[in-house]
Amino acid sequence: RITRVERKTLTSARRPRTTVDAKLRALEGDPTANLERFSPPDLSARYEFLELLGVGGMGVVHLARDNALKRRVAVKTLRPEFRADARWIRSLMYEAIITGNLEHPAIVPVYDLGLLPGGDFFYSMKVLESATLRETIDHAQREDAPSKSNPEQQVFDWLLAFRQIASGIAYAHTRGVVHRDLKPSNVNLGAHGDVSVLDWGIAMGIQGDWPRWREEHEGDRVIGTFEYSAPEQVTNEDTAPAFTGDVYSLGVMLYEILTLALPYGPYESAAEVADRTRTPPPLPSTRAPGRSRPGLLDEICLRALHPDPEQRYPDAAALLNDLDQFVSGARERRVLEEVARQEHAVAESLLREYVVLITERDSVDASVGALRRDADLFVAEDIRIEVARLGNRRKHIDVLASQRYTEILGHLNRARGYHPDSGAVNHTLFRLYRTRLEEARTRLDGTATVTYGALALETARKLNDPIASAEARLSIRSYPEGAEIRLATHAEVTRDVRFEQGRDLGKAPVMDVAIAPGCYLVMARKPGFLDEHRFQVVLGEERTNL
Repeated sequence: RITRVERKTLTSARRPRTTVDAKLRALEGDPTANLERFSPPDLSARYEFLELLGVGGMGVVHLARDNALKRRVAVKTLRPEFRADARWIRSLMYEAIITGNLEHPAIVPVYDLGLLPGGDFFYSMKVLESATLRETIDHAQREDAPSKSNPEQQVFDWLLAFRQIASGIAYAHTRGVVHRDLKPSNVNLGAHGDVSVLDWGIAMGIQGDWPRWREEHEGDRVIGTFEYSAPEQVTNEDTAPAFTGDVYSLGVMLYEILTLALPYGPYESAAEVADRTRTPPPLPSTRAPGRSRPGLLDEICLRALHPDPEQRYPDAAALLNDLDQFVSGARERRVLEEVARQEHAVAESLLREYVVLITERDSVDASVGALRRDADLFVAEDIRIEVARLGNRRKHIDVLASQRYTEILGHLNRARGYHPDSGAVNHTLFRLYRTRLEEARTRLDGTATVTYGALALETARKLNDPIASAEARLSIRSYPEGAEIRLATHAEVTRDVRFEQGRDLGKAPVMDVAIAPGCYLVMARKPGFLDEHRFQVVLGEERTNL
């Protein structure tokens, strides 16, 4: 435990905090001045270079071993042609100090800055050995990618990673820093869900006490990557960097996550950028309906990609706020979808039991029919006992089947309540109604035939099943010929069958008339006959002769 006196001693011994501006002012003019205070006395014994990791436009990155801390690090130095140029030295040091001062879980940490024994400027940072977002997207675009089977899960996982990217950039914006080169190849996706925004080589401090070395160095050069840079950044319409430029880059990355495609581009020139970005891109949910749903994500993308910076989110924090609203809703939706999946699994199991019961009931009916047809029930006592036993079994099957049907409907209706758009749930419901329809046809139950036929067709339409859009053909004969035929359409899908007045088909025989699939009431009237004959029919994709 520290006593009061000891605490005073510690406080008085604490070194004053050095600001970023104070460090950089020491390097103004001659960028090598006072650099030795950033460097350990003997770096030749500290860093052991192992292999080359990559070469960029300005720098070279090596994998090295830090012998002092017994760990592997990445060491960035300038390319040979830039090592004697004071402007590039300033740029490397500026990148190191900006990155080192942005302490956020989604920003790669910087460990050290100084001079190597040969006189080269360097800084060391964490080694990132996992794939970049660019590599991950490229892999997902392949036809044989495993994620093709579950694109919504992939999008959700990537949205969680994108949220970390936006969070890191939002933090940088609060420190007055713009990245200016956000793109998937500058984002590392760790093996444990961690995300790191890389390459702050052209980042700039636009608010706070950051020095203005960048403006002196860059002049009118185009900064960033065409496909991911804001139009005004590429065309130099507004040379002053702004947070809205990073917002645009985040919008491009989000669009690519949702669609596996760029909203615009690729581009050949800055003029092409200005021309093609004047109109908004297709909505992500329209361009990739299997990966993205209409709603808030569409709105976030279009606002972030607006060609007018004033119409975009003012900074990454504002974009992140809307994204969090979607992600929190998506988490809740995923919980509901999981409950729906469980309800659907129970319904599927019960439907299999129901089909077994119906099959057994048909077998019992066939056995009873055969016994009654082949035996004299008034003479054979054993036959009467068997028929009675089978009759009792059939009644029991009817009760069980009725219970299973009610249970299946209950589970499916609950599943639809949790996940109304579930294709799997609607497909099971369609199979259930088709099974009931076949039962009704077997029993020659006209009302049940129309009811379950209507329910089956309505469910097929929700599934975009071909049976709902296929053309049915109807032929009607009357005896005697000449009956006037009228067809009424099913008006409403309910338990109670109701019809509306339809169209006249003319006088029988009516042959091979094209009719849309559905449930109908056929009415036949013949002058000289008192009664109008009516019967119900379900027309599907087959030909029907009456």
